[in-house]
Amino acid sequence: MDRLKAMQVFSKVVELDSFARAADALSLGRGTVSAIVRKLEENLRTRLIQRTTRQLSLTPEGLEYYRHCARVLGDVADAEKFLSSGKGPSGRLNVHMPTWFGRLVIAPRIGDFRERFPNIDLAIELGERPEALVRDGIDCTISVGDVRNPGFVQIRLGELPVATAASPEYLLKHGEPQHVEELNDHFAVQYLARRGRTLSFKFVIEGSATEVQMRSALSVSDAETYVICGATGAGVIQAPRLVMAPYFRSGALVEILSWYKPPSLSIAAVYPNNRHRVSSLRAFVDWAAAQLHESAFAKAERVTALSVG
Repeated sequence: MDRLKAMQVFSKVVELDSFARAADALSLGRGTVSAIVRKLEENLRTRLIQRTTRQLSLTPEGLEYYRHCARVLGDVADAEKFLSSGKGPSGRLNVHMPTWFGRLVIAPRIGDFRERFPNIDLAIELGERPEALVRDGIDCTISVGDVRNPGFVQIRLGELPVATAASPEYLLKHGEPQHVEELNDHFAVQYLARRGRTLSFKFVIEGSATEVQMRSALSVSDAETYVICGATGAGVIQAPRLVMAPYFRSGALVEILSWYKPPSLSIAAVYPNNRHRVSSLRAFVDWAAAQLHESAFAKAERVTALSVG
């Protein structure tokens, strides 16, 4: 069988949620569409679509296969578009990302992106609102942590090393903890995450993850504001080193409990399944991953050199 044709037919059935509508869109007979999908299932030796008289639903294997189809068909479409236009990725791309990521990672290098992809009209929306992921008009969201949604593709950009810190003034007043258990006697600035949930402090001790709930009278939902509060003595904080690097260099923050490493945070580009074939999106995601690596590595090197010196 023509595997590429079968993938196109299967994907169209999924996207239109109908064998009949897929047949009309592809100018094929309805029996032909059903036969192609059935033959595809036979070759794969798995059921992709559950059929009832009223509706269609993807099996878990069908959902995973559809994601692979979207990537393959997107690659083919990109190659054809690139060769026919000779201009590379183009069009408008709307991206949402945390403010700190835009300011520390993207904005300092945006000239490089413009030079590489002059035909992409890039619109960047900054904020800490995870609901932007499902808003109309947003093609992609840069998200910290896992996003569990079967309707979205999640592409890992990298890992963010995390540190625990406090200001010299705070440590002078309250003392510096030498063990995680001593944090019970300290105050924290809490990070206000999704749906009003505050994040506990996390550590990896002898290979096991440990969470610590500290006393606090202050919660902040913006990462950079959160770090500023820690630098002004409001309490102990735990945040990505990338965000705290300038404060470590200036001495406004001091790393504490460095022998108890917090787990790193994953950062990913998240977008709906049907966006994967957009060449401008894929160009931005690949570029952003490279910038994150360069930015995190360079800042980590400077902070390490400062602490050693």
